[in-house]
Amino acid sequence: MMKKVHASGFYDLKTKISRASKIASELATFMNELDKTDDKEERRLISSQIGTLKEALKKVNFDLKFSLERLSLVAPLKAS
Repeated sequence: MMKKVHASGFYDLKTKISRASKIASELATFMNELDKTDDKEERRLISSQIGTLKEALKKVNFDLKFSLERLSLVAPLKAS
């Protein structure tokens, strides 16, 4: 049973790290686009999207913290 908990814990961790990585990559892309454009409306839309992505990244990182806390790599001591 302990192996199943670890397997699902690692899968959950991998999924959240992958999601955070994708969000960070998308955030970098939008930041570069923001630097390139002079159109006010386009800048407003890009800034809005950047704000949304920042909030999503905060949420994923918060969830990631709890996934790490739940994951225990040490075996419990046997009762004597």
